[in-house]
Amino acid sequence: MAKVSSRQRRERRTASCSEARQRQRTVVVAEGEKDGILQQSSAAAEDSSGGGGRRGPSSNYGDIRRVDCTGASEKTAQQDKLKEKGIEASSTMARTDLSRMQKYKSVIMKVAREKAIDPAVIAAIISRECRAGNTLKNGWGDNDNAFGLMQVDKRWHTIQGKWDSEEHIKQGAGILIDMIGSIQKQFPSWTAEQRLKGGIAAYNCGPSRIQSYENVDNSTTGHDYSNDVLARAQWYKKNGF
Repeated sequence: MAKVSSRQRRERRTASCSEARQRQRTVVVAEGEKDGILQQSSAAAEDSSGGGGRRGPSSNYGDIRRVDCTGASEKTAQQDKLKEKGIEASSTMARTDLSRMQKYKSVIMKVAREKAIDPAVIAAIISRECRAGNTLKNGWGDNDNAFGLMQVDKRWHTIQGKWDSEEHIKQGAGILIDMIGSIQKQFPSWTAEQRLKGGIAAYNCGPSRIQSYENVDNSTTGHDYSNDVLARAQWYKKNGF
């Protein structure tokens, strides 16, 4: 057996302590990384469920909860003879349409999942365009130029499906997504939420008439289309969509 000097024994003890400390640091780092991953996963799950514990269809087109909006104009609010305007009026009109909207909820949710767009936005457009079907005559509105729940304009598009069908809602959602894409090309520096708002405005008046974010509704019906739709969407988001 080889003899070990006192100095060698001290060096070995020092080395062993250093190795132990290194192993301890490695464990701490690993645990920290694991905690970070768990925290990120938890945050992502909360975000996808809307923070309410219920996982709904995700959206590739911004978070409607983060979009600034002013709600309905006084002119739009007058449709229901409301004294208030703004977000309060939009919420009231969305609430008025809720019982009718429930008839279309399952197909709205299905299309929203397929198109990766927020179902609350689809519901809000349907509310704004035809009060969930209440203003249509044989499926038509706007002097027989616009068709279905999402009021697809026959002058610009080939009509698809029945007025309240899944095919029709897919077409309307597809047109909206195209509008968002056009806005992204026009304004590449806009955030996802700004593009969503611009796309909603363009759904009403066309992308070429959107000149700036600050005046996004200058050319829309009632000069409030995107602001009203988004306020209604935020209400529907809190109420089952």
